[in-house]
Amino acid sequence: MQSRVLVLIATGSLVLAGCGAEKFPTVQTEPGGVFEAVPGWEGPGDSSGESGGSFEESSEESSGDEVGAENGETFGEESGETFGEESGETFGEESGETFGEESGEEPGEESGEEPGEEPGEESGEESSEESGEESGEESGEESGEESGEESGEESGEESGEESGDIWVIPDNVDCNALPSGPFELTKLNGPMASEDLAFDDAGNVVGSNDNTIFKSPYNGSPVVFVPNLNFRAGMRYLPTGDLVVCNDKKGQLVRVDPEGVQHVILYGLAYPNGMTVDLEGYVFFSEHDGKKVWKVNPYTSEKWLVTTVVSNPNGVAFSPDYKYLYIDGFSGAKKVYRVEVLADNQFGPAEVWADNVGSGWLDGIGVDICGNVYVCDYKNSNSDIYRLNSEGQNLTKVIQGQQGRYLPNMQWGTGLGGWDPWKLYIPDGWQKGVFEADIGVPGILKPYPPN
Repeated sequence: MQSRVLVLIATGSLVLAGCGAEKFPTVQTEPGGVFEAVPGWEGPGDSSGESGGSFEESSEESSGDEVGAENGETFGEESGETFGEESGETFGEESGETFGEESGEEPGEESGEEPGEEPGEESGEESSEESGEESGEESGEESGEESGEESGEESGEESGEESGDIWVIPDNVDCNALPSGPFELTKLNGPMASEDLAFDDAGNVVGSNDNTIFKSPYNGSPVVFVPNLNFRAGMRYLPTGDLVVCNDKKGQLVRVDPEGVQHVILYGLAYPNGMTVDLEGYVFFSEHDGKKVWKVNPYTSEKWLVTTVVSNPNGVAFSPDYKYLYIDGFSGAKKVYRVEVLADNQFGPAEVWADNVGSGWLDGIGVDICGNVYVCDYKNSNSDIYRLNSEGQNLTKVIQGQQGRYLPNMQWGTGLGGWDPWKLYIPDGWQKGVFEADIGVPGILKPYPPN
């Protein structure tokens, strides 16, 4: 795999240099079944020489958790498929979950389960000790040649020596003097979205009315992309241009190709909900009623358990350097968790990163280029959006809710087709549309559309 470098140019534009995002193979064994890897293909970011391995093997390696132990689900097996066998849950069935009914779920009970895995000792990033500090010793120390600085000798280049990621804040962003809000919401005329939204490479926002996926220009009417797809949960684009959808109604994770053809990645899930995608094209999503967060290869269905600690996990989002995954829960617990993403599909423990956040019925998450975290909070039939600084402190309400208005998720614009990268775009969950908020800071680099 080619190395990738993440650069934020001082002009404020985002550039992905040397990304070399591979086109995933798309060999399907059976309609709606599991996808197998092309022989010899190692998979994105996988140097093990194996791909498409069994779920049981990969789950045990990364977490030691027994697959499907809590709800009896099986993944990728056409026979024996169960969807919440023990609990019989469908969309919030057992908990009686309806948006805004705080009695509908157990608020913030931590089960005492251990995190999905212990931090990998061997992944401890050999901070240039054995590599000979290539960033200085042998290269002539391009950055600091005369001073003899060994740039990143102990810090691992601070932003990810092994991953090749560089996180730079542009000169026109002052992270210490961001607009404080609250920010006004402007309802756009035309674009369609419900629970979540994504952006394609043609300048469209992609969203749903809960029954059909549409593509909408900034100024214009929605156009049908995928008809008769009944769902109300997360969606994100892969680097390949395929869209991935959490189909909460069927308990499936589904990949939609550019022609609108659906390919089932996983099934038997207990309410798949929030989603994000890393720069290599792996999908991270929350299984709300299963109390799990997963990492999955969207073309081979190989999976790794991230954590089981968060009650009713909902929103998931990466830090600007993609080293940490933020997770919140729609449970009343008022907590935002953070998990370190380690090498070799290993993950650190889910630790409470912020506490006493809003009402605790937390939904979508977003992260700006300064590392601030934005959290959608649903309460009493309206939604607020809060901002926390990069340390999980200084909780500030940046978007004030209104009665009867549901704001479930958010995305920054792409700079294509009028979608401003310094503005937030938020689905109108109940009235089916898109709001725009000028918050005065761009979001993090995303794997798609190409920059």
